[in-house]
Amino acid sequence: MVVRALYDLQQIDTALEALQRSLASLEARLRDTSAVDTARESVEQARQQEATLRSRQRDLELTLKGLEDKVRDIEGRLFSGRVTNPKELLAMQEEMRLLKERIRTTEDALLKAMEEVEHASRAVQMAQEALSAAEAHWRTQRQQWEQEYQRSRHAWQALQQRREALTQTIDPSSLAMYVSLRGSKNGIAVARVERGICRACGVAVPQGTLARARAGEEMVRCPSCGRLLYAE
Repeated sequence: MVVRALYDLQQIDTALEALQRSLASLEARLRDTSAVDTARESVEQARQQEATLRSRQRDLELTLKGLEDKVRDIEGRLFSGRVTNPKELLAMQEEMRLLKERIRTTEDALLKAMEEVEHASRAVQMAQEALSAAEAHWRTQRQQWEQEYQRSRHAWQALQQRREALTQTIDPSSLAMYVSLRGSKNGIAVARVERGICRACGVAVPQGTLARARAGEEMVRCPSCGRLLYAE
């Protein structure tokens, strides 16, 4: 019964297409490292941010040291007794006052910078932990997907062998009709008849047509959708 062979072939082709979609999906997943890449980029950004803040902290420390050195220098000159000009003494005292104001401002900025560096360091640590977790998850997922891929690949190969064996039993003209119908009927060339209903289009099959389909002596099409009818 050719139509039964075509129906079985259709079942195989449908399963092959599903497996092919599954294989393509798994291949895409195995290529997709975006989660790990994103986590790695976050680590790099956190490190760059920390480096920038540490550089600013070092600059402030150098600035503070320079200001403190200037204050010590002025204090040394003031208390040395070498400067006796009142105007020069007043100018030095004013300069020291301004320097001390700058020192207080710089110290406040340095304290804030140190806090920012501490936060940035924690951010780097958290980003690194997130990267490690993402890499561990990816390795687990990849192992599972690779195993699933191999199972699907073996199943696809087994079905392909069954298909090749089955097509050898079908005459070329019937096979060509099947291929043509499957291409034009959304992948369903052979429609099963259940309780007198074509399962492809849902329309009742006339009794005479149904009887001919059950006899299996000819290729019978559904009067409604034009598909080949398979009825047991």
